[in-house]
Amino acid sequence: MTKRVVAIYSVLVVVITLLAVFVPSCGGGGVVPMATFVAHFMTPEGEPYPFDSVTVSNGTWRKEFNNVTAIDTEVPTKFTLTYSYVLDGVYKTVVRGIQLSFAAGEERGFTFYAINWTNAAVRVRPYLTAAEEPVDDVNLTWAYNNITNTLSYNLTRQSPKWAMVSGIFDANERENLNWGISNVSTCGTEYEKCSEDAINISTKQTIEFYHFPAAGTQPPEQIPLSVSGSLAFQPISEDLGCLRIKHVMYEDSLVASVTNNTLLRSINGTLVPQNFVDPQYAVPEGAYLLEIQDLPTQYFVPKLPVKVLAGINWGYRKTILEINALNTTELNPWKFAIIAELDPLFSFASFSDLTNNVSSKTLSLNVTTKAKMYDWWGCFVLPGTATVTAARAYNGTVWHNLIELYDYTINTAASYDIVCVRITPETERLALNYTTAPPA
Repeated sequence: MTKRVVAIYSVLVVVITLLAVFVPSCGGGGVVPMATFVAHFMTPEGEPYPFDSVTVSNGTWRKEFNNVTAIDTEVPTKFTLTYSYVLDGVYKTVVRGIQLSFAAGEERGFTFYAINWTNAAVRVRPYLTAAEEPVDDVNLTWAYNNITNTLSYNLTRQSPKWAMVSGIFDANERENLNWGISNVSTCGTEYEKCSEDAINISTKQTIEFYHFPAAGTQPPEQIPLSVSGSLAFQPISEDLGCLRIKHVMYEDSLVASVTNNTLLRSINGTLVPQNFVDPQYAVPEGAYLLEIQDLPTQYFVPKLPVKVLAGINWGYRKTILEINALNTTELNPWKFAIIAELDPLFSFASFSDLTNNVSSKTLSLNVTTKAKMYDWWGCFVLPGTATVTAARAYNGTVWHNLIELYDYTINTAASYDIVCVRITPETERLALNYTTAPPA
């Protein structure tokens, strides 16, 4: 089976070539070398299609565009791309964590495709979702083995340019069964963890994807003309629940890959082996502690207390996390931050009315989420001189005490205590009681 994708532009886009420019970093600390990023957003048939959100960020420099069919903008030479669109009126597709690198002063153009995932094939074929321009030399072929549940593909180009291949590995709205990727074999590229999701706008149920960029961070002379790979899929037993970690981000910039740098432990400290590529873990129902390793020095993610459920209802068999790292150079006491949720682009989780009552030594706030089947996580930041004495949650009817390790963890970053709380969808308010040491 062969598919040649040709993008036919129906509008003329005037591209203005800019010289290499150096601008101050938003975060200070010198200058940022700049390049020019040109992008067109289209259907697979080559018709311009408005993407509702496009963001480029390197963590300190960030620019966002809304409802655009094309952009032509200066960018840092290395940045993370995030975009989203709604094509069929049912699923909002969110693509995050795409890393692109340019030379200073370089201009490169790309086409990104809005795929209709509602009727897309599940597992048996990949789709071309983006390519560096010109795109008419892209040739994608594939084959699926129904006996081994293995998909093989090959992508070739006549020039050494970037391209991206994606596909559905789990669409449990249709199947009532969870699937995972049990093995990945590639030549010329690497599996990028969980870069794409389509979320049902009404039900918040997800379709989950694999994603392969054919190079992109290498200089052109190192980009292969042919990229091949295979993925082995495996159904997940109904008596297991899934834990899927999508990204570790900071200000819409990718901080770290999470393909192989997570640790999962039971409450008693037993290490749980990673048994899938994606999702990383299919485990018995229970409480666990998740750790993220190998982060850059200035970033920190606390241990997350996760609760994994099993059963027929797929929505309750999945714990899905998009993690927002804390920047230790920007921490301040008596604050609260959202550390992980289903997807921040949807603004599912939010908080308000953060109050520090110094007389009762209580730090409290209101919390809410629109994703009513998924837990989310938030962090209280306390000075190192404070000691947590109790954590409580209010569900609209009663207050109940939270249990350390099951519901919250206490971590240390820089000179602060970070209290990470697992927040259930029905929780309306959190309260943290503390004591402080007397002055030295």
